[in-house]
Amino acid sequence: MVHAALGITRISDLLQPAAQGLRLGLSHEFLERGDGWPALKAAYKLPFASAGGLDHGIAYDAISAGRVDLIDIYATDAKVGRYKLRVLADDLGFFPKYDAVLLMRRSVDAGFCRAGSCGSRSRSSRAAITWCRHDGNGTWDWDRTGAPRTAERGS
Repeated sequence: MVHAALGITRISDLLQPAAQGLRLGLSHEFLERGDGWPALKAAYKLPFASAGGLDHGIAYDAISAGRVDLIDIYATDAKVGRYKLRVLADDLGFFPKYDAVLLMRRSVDAGFCRAGSCGSRSRSSRAAITWCRHDGNGTWDWDRTGAPRTAERGS
């Protein structure tokens, strides 16, 4: 993990000489996406050599065990707090803003009211709630479980 003593709080701080020895543990997806590591590295002019891919599911274990120092994550992931990770500020505004909203199918609401369950927090009503994030570039991310899945606008 990036130790607080290095004073790294922003992505641009990774340009400091003290950061050059940090070990990257980036997910395969982030390494391969055109708007992922290659673009971030170019935007910030980061000097790191290409990193080897890491399965996103084991990234938290790898950083906790000290095998890597930097991983790519979702800033809203509950594991950030659990592992006491520092999310580096995107001081160049590279990443688009993601807004999360809750959506529910209209038919679910009507069905629960007919059954006399309006306002109930039953298991089936929670199953109908879906997270949706819009990246500002016409892409929506729909999810019921917490794992990101990308869908084009209008899907």
